[in-house]
Amino acid sequence: MVLLVGLGFMTLLLYLGGVYKVTGGILVPYFMLFVAFEQWSGAVTLFYPTELYPTPVRAVGQGFATEISRVASLLGVFYFPILTKQIGFIK
Repeated sequence: MVLLVGLGFMTLLLYLGGVYKVTGGILVPYFMLFVAFEQWSGAVTLFYPTELYPTPVRAVGQGFATEISRVASLLGVFYFPILTKQIGFIK
C-alpha cells in the first residue's frame, strides 16, 4: 500500500508538472517533493525483500533483475533510433 501511495503521488506530480508547466522559483521545491516521494517508494522495495526472503533468494533475484535491465538497456539503445523514425520525430 505504501508503494502505491508513493507511486500515485509521483504520477500526480508528473501530471501537474506537465499540465501547468512548473517553472521559476516553484521548480526547486516541486522537484524536491518529487524526489522525496521517489525515495520513499524506492525504500519500500528495499526493506520488504530483506524481511521476507533469505539472502540466497535475494541474490538470485537481484542478479536476474540486473540481467534483465541490461538486456532492456541494450534493446532500447538499438531500437530507439528506429522508433523515432517510425513515429515521426526524425525526418
